[in-house]
Amino acid sequence: MTKIDFNFTKDLIFKLVLQAVPEAAIELAKEFIPNMENLVYNPQTFIIDNPINREGINFKTTEFDFKFSLSDEKAFEYEMQNLNPGYDLKSRILKYYGDLIYSSFPKNQNYSHKKCYSAWFLKYNLFNDDKPIRTFYLTDECNNKLLDYASITIVEFAKISEEEYNKDVWKRLFITDDLDSLRGVDEVMDKVADKILDYNSDKAIREQLRAEEEWQRGKGEAIRASKEEGLAEGMAKANLDTAKKLLNLGVSIEIISKSTGLTIEEIKKL
Repeated sequence: MTKIDFNFTKDLIFKLVLQAVPEAAIELAKEFIPNMENLVYNPQTFIIDNPINREGINFKTTEFDFKFSLSDEKAFEYEMQNLNPGYDLKSRILKYYGDLIYSSFPKNQNYSHKKCYSAWFLKYNLFNDDKPIRTFYLTDECNNKLLDYASITIVEFAKISEEEYNKDVWKRLFITDDLDSLRGVDEVMDKVADKILDYNSDKAIREQLRAEEEWQRGKGEAIRASKEEGLAEGMAKANLDTAKKLLNLGVSIEIISKSTGLTIEEIKKL
C-alpha cells in the first residue's frame, strides 16, 4: 500500500500535477463541468496560461491555481481552496463571472469570444444543502440560459458521498492518501499517481507543503482574530506564530520568508 502525506488537494501538488500531466486537466473538466463529455486532449492545442515556476513560488500568487486553453476555442480556470476565505464567496461569484465574460472578448476583435469555464474545488461547504456540485450560468427570469459559453462550477468535497467517490477514480483522487487505489484504472490517472508520489518524495516540495499548511492554519487564525483586533493585526500575529512553528519544524528561513512575508532578519530574531 503506497501511502502519502500530501494528496491532490494540496495547492502546490494540485498545480504541479496539472502542469506535469495536462491530460488530467481535461479529465477533470469531463468529470465536473457539464457538457464536456467529448473533450479530447491534444498537445498541439493545449496551452497552459500560467506556467508554474517552482523556484521561489509564493502561495496564492495567481487569482486561479491553474489556467489553460484549447486553441482559441475554450478557456478553463481551476481553483483549489482548502480554507474558507473569510469573505462572502457567494457574492464574489458575480465578480468572477463578470471576469469570465470580459476576458472572453479579446481586444480589437468585435463579437469574438472564447468559451470560458471556471471550476472551484472547495474543501469546505459553501451552501446550506446536500448538493455537492453546481454550475452557475447567466439566465433570465424564466430560467432561459442567456450565456452558455461562460460558467462557474463549484465542487464541495465534503458533500460527495463515499459511494460517489468510490465509483469513480477521478472523484477518489480528491480524498485518498492511498495511491494504489488510483492505479490500474486509467492511463492518465497512473501518470497522476506517479507525479503525486514524486512530489511527496521531493524534500524541497515537502518543505514547501509543510510551510503551506502552517500558512493556511495561520490565515484561519488571523481571520478569527480579525473580529477582535483587526485583520492587519491578526495577520501579523499569525505570520509570527507560523514562522515560529516552521522554524521548529526545520523549514528553511528562505521558504518561511516567502510564505509569511517576514524578512529573513525578522525571522532570525525569533
